[in-house]
Amino acid sequence: MSVEDEGRKFTIVDLIGKLPVHPTRKYRTRELSMITRVVIHHSATPYYIEPEEIARFHVNGRGWPGIGYHYLVDHFGIIYKCWPASTVTYCVAQGNVPSLCVCLIGNFEEDKPTDKQLAAAAWLTREIVQAYGIKDVLGHREVPAQFTKCPGKFLDMDEFRRMVLGRSFDHERGTGVQ
Repeated sequence: MSVEDEGRKFTIVDLIGKLPVHPTRKYRTRELSMITRVVIHHSATPYYIEPEEIARFHVNGRGWPGIGYHYLVDHFGIIYKCWPASTVTYCVAQGNVPSLCVCLIGNFEEDKPTDKQLAAAAWLTREIVQAYGIKDVLGHREVPAQFTKCPGKFLDMDEFRRMVLGRSFDHERGTGVQ
C-alpha cells in the first residue's frame, strides 16, 4: 500500500502474521487507550537487514513471542507494519504496555539514518500520534530506567520530534512544549 502526504509517497508493507513467531509464547493485548507514547529505536544492525532476520533473532535468540517492534522503517523509507497497535510487544523493558514502538533499521551509533528513512519514520510517528492522541515521542534511551544508547547518537531525537510534532520536548515534565 502507498500513501501520499505533502507530495511525498510512503510505502507500507503489512507483515502482520507473516513474520516468524514463537511456537508457544504469545504477546498480550491492550486497550488502545493504554498507549501513551511512541518509542523510537534503531535495530543496531547493518542497514540491509530484513524484517524476517530481526524477527528470527527476537524469537530464536531472545525467546520472545515475535518481533519486538510494531513498525520497522528501512533505509529506503519503506515502512513495515509488524503488529497491530493493540499488541504489547517487548520493546521497552518494564515499560511495554504504554509503548508503541517504531524501529529504524540500521546502527545509528555508527551511521546516520537516511533522509528517506527519517521522513518516513516522522510521517508514520505523526500518524500514530494523531490517531491515538499521544503526546510523548521518546528515544528508547529517554524512557525512564532504560540503560541503552538506542536509538544511537546519530539519530537526533530533538530534531526528530520537531519533524513529527513541530515542537521540542521538556524532559523534566515529560511533555511536548511549543
